[in-house]
Amino acid sequence: MNLLLITLGVVIAHQILIFAPFTIFFTSPILNISRSHEISTQGLAKRLVIFSAGGIRENVFYQNLPNITFLNKLIVDGKALFGVGETHLFTHDTRGNYIVSTTGSYEDILGMILQTTPIKIDTIFDRSAKSYIFGSQSIVKLFDKNNEKIKTFPFIQKSKKYQNYEISSRWIFENVKQFYKNDSYKIHERHIFKSTSKEYLNMLIEIDKNISEIYKIIENIYPDRSTAYIFTSDHGISDLGKHGENSEYEKQIPFIAWGSGIQVYRRKQHIKQIDISSYLSSLIGIAIPKNNLGIVPQQYLKSSPTYKYQASCGNLKQMVEQYLIKREQIYNHTFFFKENTQFTKETLSTLTKEVTRLVENRRYDIAASMCLNMIPRVKKALYYYHNYDRNFLTYCLSITFILWVFIIHEIIGRYNYYNAIEYHDLIPKPLFQVYFFIAIIIDIYLGKSFSYSIHHLIPVYLLSLFNNIFSITSYIGFLFRIPLNIAKGYLIEIFINFITKIIPLALFLCSFYDRRFLSLILLALSLLPYLHHNKTYPYNIIWSIGCVFLSIFPFLPLPVSQEYSKIILFITFIIGTIIFIYHSCLFLSYSILTISYELLFLLVFIIILYSYVRLEHGIYFENEFLNIKLISIPSSSDDAIFGRFSNQEYQRAYIAMSLFLVAFFSIDNITSFKICNISIPSFFKIFPSTTLYCLLFLKKIIPIFIVTLAISSTLARRAGALYRFSILIMILSNIMAFFMFLNLKDEGTWIEIRVALSNYLISITLSLLVFILLNISNIFMLWDCPNIRIFFQLQDPLFENEKKNKESV
Repeated sequence: MNLLLITLGVVIAHQILIFAPFTIFFTSPILNISRSHEISTQGLAKRLVIFSAGGIRENVFYQNLPNITFLNKLIVDGKALFGVGETHLFTHDTRGNYIVSTTGSYEDILGMILQTTPIKIDTIFDRSAKSYIFGSQSIVKLFDKNNEKIKTFPFIQKSKKYQNYEISSRWIFENVKQFYKNDSYKIHERHIFKSTSKEYLNMLIEIDKNISEIYKIIENIYPDRSTAYIFTSDHGISDLGKHGENSEYEKQIPFIAWGSGIQVYRRKQHIKQIDISSYLSSLIGIAIPKNNLGIVPQQYLKSSPTYKYQASCGNLKQMVEQYLIKREQIYNHTFFFKENTQFTKETLSTLTKEVTRLVENRRYDIAASMCLNMIPRVKKALYYYHNYDRNFLTYCLSITFILWVFIIHEIIGRYNYYNAIEYHDLIPKPLFQVYFFIAIIIDIYLGKSFSYSIHHLIPVYLLSLFNNIFSITSYIGFLFRIPLNIAKGYLIEIFINFITKIIPLALFLCSFYDRRFLSLILLALSLLPYLHHNKTYPYNIIWSIGCVFLSIFPFLPLPVSQEYSKIILFITFIIGTIIFIYHSCLFLSYSILTISYELLFLLVFIIILYSYVRLEHGIYFENEFLNIKLISIPSSSDDAIFGRFSNQEYQRAYIAMSLFLVAFFSIDNITSFKICNISIPSFFKIFPSTTLYCLLFLKKIIPIFIVTLAISSTLARRAGALYRFSILIMILSNIMAFFMFLNLKDEGTWIEIRVALSNYLISITLSLLVFILLNISNIFMLWDCPNIRIFFQLQDPLFENEKKNKESV
């Protein structure tokens, strides 16, 4: 009964904790705005053509500019604005960059994860009179909203196998050449080559040639010189032709603009990707997208001061529209409303009067500057109301974490001192019930969301649960009744235990952000046999040497560079010829997914895991150890599962957690998880994302599964040990998740946001993963396979006993 209730509580609590970041930190910034603010009925350009080539690296583009003849001539002749575009997102997904450049807004994290298409954000294509979009299906479908104003022409890749880049390139440009209207175009080109390769340069030359042809055709059809042209990219790429690896080259893209309404500069300029949508809107005079957060770079508009004021004022009005709607939402759903002091309605009224006065006096340039200078303040106020409840909910979840870990530890570790848990213990006392009733009525009246109510009521419920099981008053009274001299000893003991347990946890947390901290953990583990006087020779020596050797891997470069591949290949070949390896299915599966020194790591890791198992069974002789019959001892009562945790159990949990983190982070970090060897000849060149992530999961799960096999072999002969071990791992992972939760953010680069969220999800789900793998491992360990015994020339103990009985008869 107790175990069932605890299991149910674990499942419910973890569901709440897993989804908490998406309802607190990563809520959608998209607002339902009905009004739009047109800039002008007469734009600087009648037509806008956007060429977006995927994965163009800014420094490589400008270094090879002499070979890119058409665009180079525009720049040399002083007919084009050219410079560097700065993206905000380090991402492996092209989607986010296109959303930023066409909407001026960042899609919420949950939308990126779910990959909802088409996007539900207002774009420059929605604002235009007519838009035609050509490109790869994955990008074009983002904007296909069954809108009569938007016509899409996707290139559909019929096979996942590698195909010549010229096929998609030729298809896109040929279709563009055959289809012209007097409105917006977006032409998207994908990338598949390394930035330093000859193919990459040929791709740039081919794109330049096609742009030149399309430019000449459009100018011949529309000789009014009222067409503006933009050439840019979604993101840059690394040296290996990838993106999402946290390289600075991925953040910089080329940006070239020419034609009607473009202010030309002789020197390289800078523009933020989030400002591109407002700039494009200003060129053709349409309303800026409703959820835009960018600022019009008016210095790049070749127009009169009046038009620049209209563009700046339209930008400010669109931003203020978001501010007013968000403020109204918070005001209507809050009892004690706290106004943002940086920007208020009074500030807006004063600004409106001052801008109106300047316009009446024809001081358009000053009025435009005032509008643009006010936009950052409006944006901060918008962020303030968007995150209005965040601090309160963060405090609630923090209390939830603390109470949850404390209750689970007390229930399992101190069960013998208290009565059994029954169903009536789950029902709060009358005082708490009154609080819940009032809180729910208030939430319904204010129209709060269900998740909001759950987050602020859960810590109160956990407090009531603690009171029902342990009685807060008796618990505190028990502490005060302890004699002072004994209390001092308890406090010293608690302090020492706290220090000894918090230091490894601190190292665990640091290893999530810098894998080199794993070296300290491994060096500490290498001393364990000597600290515990374990003299199981030679495995104590093998364990220590193996840990020291593994401590080198966190300092090696990530397995994405080929710089040391020949050296590592030579070392692996030498070791492989000296040591005989029994190639299991797991080993072969893992080897296919590796690109560098991962196989060498796995080989040494397996050796130290075997040494660990042998050290745990140090009381057996070698022959006895090899013939151990693993038998699971079932627990007939809760007494085998509940009870005070021993130091040995804590030590085993810390060692296991160390091994899990070593298996997870020694050769990778969060930013490089997507990199597995999908470019070797035995694999296709282009992967669907589902296949890629399945392969990634397989690559990461194999070392962890091997660790659980080793741990399971040490727990199988102890009644209830597997459940107690799982609870301890859950406590440790939840404590780490608590600190990860406090480090969550929704600002900064996408790679920073992704790392913070990934660290939290890994730590909070680690206990569930370990529990599942432990049970699977336990089944494998208890499964007696005769073929393995024959291979290693081992004897079955039961067979030996039967043989002796027959001989005695």
